[in-house]
Amino acid sequence: MKNAIKSFILNCKLENSKIIVGFSGGADSVCLLHVLHTLKDELNLTIIPVHLNHNWRGEHSKADEVFAQNFAQKLNLKFYSETLDNSVQKTETAARDARYNFFEKAKEKFGADIIMLAHNKDDNIETAIYRIIKGTGIEGLKAIPEVREDIFRPLLNFEKAEILEYLKNNNLEHTEDSSNQDTTYARNYIRHKILPDFEKINPTYKNSISNLIQVAKGESEILDFVLEETKKDIFENNKINTQKFLKLIYPLQLKLMYNYLKGDLKFFDYKRFQRIVDFVVEHANKKDNFNSRKYVKFSINSKLFLYINQKEIFKGE
Repeated sequence: MKNAIKSFILNCKLENSKIIVGFSGGADSVCLLHVLHTLKDELNLTIIPVHLNHNWRGEHSKADEVFAQNFAQKLNLKFYSETLDNSVQKTETAARDARYNFFEKAKEKFGADIIMLAHNKDDNIETAIYRIIKGTGIEGLKAIPEVREDIFRPLLNFEKAEILEYLKNNNLEHTEDSSNQDTTYARNYIRHKILPDFEKINPTYKNSISNLIQVAKGESEILDFVLEETKKDIFENNKINTQKFLKLIYPLQLKLMYNYLKGDLKFFDYKRFQRIVDFVVEHANKKDNFNSRKYVKFSINSKLFLYINQKEIFKGE
């Protein structure tokens, strides 16, 4: 594990970096912090573990914070923590948003270069399954990225069992968050109720789903390349050439329209983009539509329309 994380750091050119490490005190973050500590002198790393007390479990939450602080002190590392206000909604989404805001604030406070988080392969699989259940496309199937902007996840290719084995071999203690057993939370339900049934069908399901995630990443890269090349040919002054658009295959029409409008929409719905593209295809070449007007229009939302004629397609108020 140490060698794999060292290679990750070198491949990402992160040696000589100041790193904020999200440190809950759980098994994954203890593993990550310990490995980074063993590498810090060799790779000239400055490591700052930071802990967000979600304040959901009273004294138990405080005990986790104290454990995290003591663990960091044993490694002679600077430690920083904050406690969420009771006004923050106690939901998975609100907690996630609060964590990432906290990490970014800590990064700025300490002048760090990057943030490292301890998501593992099991987390990645649970994320993919969750998105499939809720509804997703290829982008969602990519699950958790190893690198996104200033956030890096060196443990993403390690299973939970491997992490626990590392802790055992190095006599490292960790905390257990009791809320991780609460199956009223969707991800916990997936972990404890759904995935065990997957294992009955296929004991190596983790590898199968991990392979699917990698395939989705590759397919997404291909689509992005094709999309960018298509945009060079079909766009001019942020307007779409209607006749070139109509010659595209339907899936590429959908992808291009999604890419064109996604910044203007709060919610994404595959059926919605089908309706938009179907409207364009149906009306763009009907001469009757343009006898008394220059464009037909499709309502995207209360303030935005898609304007269409035989020459061009563009968005506007």
